[in-house]
Amino acid sequence: MVSVRQFTDLAGTVAGALAGLGGFLVFGPSLRTLVIALPLLLVLPGYAVVSLLYPRDGPSSSLGFVSRFALAVAVSAATVPAVALVANYATGIYPLPVLAGVSAITVVASVFAAIRRMAVPESERMGIAPLGRLVTWYERYLRGTRSLRARTPLEARTGRDVFVNLVVLASILVFTASIGLAAMVPQQDPFTETYLATSNGGNLTMVQDPGDLSASERESLVAVVENHEQRPTKYTVEVVSQTLEGTGPTAKVRDERIVTEDSKTVSAGGEWQYSLPSSVRGDRVVVNVYKGRRQGDEDPDYHLTMRTY
Repeated sequence: MVSVRQFTDLAGTVAGALAGLGGFLVFGPSLRTLVIALPLLLVLPGYAVVSLLYPRDGPSSSLGFVSRFALAVAVSAATVPAVALVANYATGIYPLPVLAGVSAITVVASVFAAIRRMAVPESERMGIAPLGRLVTWYERYLRGTRSLRARTPLEARTGRDVFVNLVVLASILVFTASIGLAAMVPQQDPFTETYLATSNGGNLTMVQDPGDLSASERESLVAVVENHEQRPTKYTVEVVSQTLEGTGPTAKVRDERIVTEDSKTVSAGGEWQYSLPSSVRGDRVVVNVYKGRRQGDEDPDYHLTMRTY
């Protein structure tokens, strides 16, 4: 027989994981996001994994509440750096892939934990009653009472016991919060990298001097925009043909026109390869990159080249 109450903790775990990920997608890297995602980084993945490994509760289980909580925090503290390590080789250590990876582990472990729990007799299933068990935990560990017969680790019988429990709980939260902050706070200042390259079957070769390219190489010339801004960013690339007055470094622009222009939103850690025209009339060709759309006569954020090609 299935009692919905015995799965409320797993449902809450999944909801917390999705809320943490959704908070980042809505608010981006911010203090508000960190507050929403903190449970996901501190305890939820570990709780889901521990629930998967230990679906039983009561006398048939080798874990009490304190042991479960401590193990959940420890597993969470190991899960977040492990996900960050994998992300480092896949996309780079950015908040979004780390949160997505931790959320996926939490949701998958919760689903399989529910399946394992259903196979356990109802009287032995692990589950958190909405009120009854929470009141018992409060009385046992944070209130200080002699009314409970069983003596368990960290049971509070005096005011000093309550104080010690609060110090232990705060220490665990501070320790695991530091891991969450390391995953959420960017490891380097946000920046955008732009350069010219030739593309050959998806392989890019950076171009130092566009004027030295052959006709065939100009056919595969691309402007590369790499987004390291820690969030999806919109860029605009424009190719400008200029007519010059004079020669050399002192030459002045007499006239210019936009040959091609396009905009695209690049995901965090992603890149945009914009194909450039192979031949453009004019004394000089300028490739400009703007964050967002060009606004009036504003200067571009990046000049990819100021040389004729």
